[in-house]
Amino acid sequence: MVLAGKLITELGIKTPADKFYKLFASELHEVQNYCERVHHTKLHEGEDWHHSDTVKHWTYVIEVINKADGTAAVKWTIDYVKINEDVDTPNGWMDYLSKSTRDIDGHLLKGERVAL
Repeated sequence: MVLAGKLITELGIKTPADKFYKLFASELHEVQNYCERVHHTKLHEGEDWHHSDTVKHWTYVIEVINKADGTAAVKWTIDYVKINEDVDTPNGWMDYLSKSTRDIDGHLLKGERVAL
């Protein structure tokens, strides 16, 4: 009976890694404007979105990676605990994050000369 687990996915992106990471590090409140799947972000604790000691109401781990070949990737990790064994593993979140990553990547690329 496994009630805790971890899901990981890595997705290639065309946006420069630093630009994608900056959105989540200091402009998280803008994600809802770039991705139709995100309807609301919330500052849970702290004075504003830009301080590292604020608590944002999101549960995820994100790595944005510069690859050796000049491309970039986003690695999402979700740690979860199910309340009982009858609860399904949250695999739908991986699809959600994949689609959201594509939406955000496309938005961040607007105005840049990068072929999709």
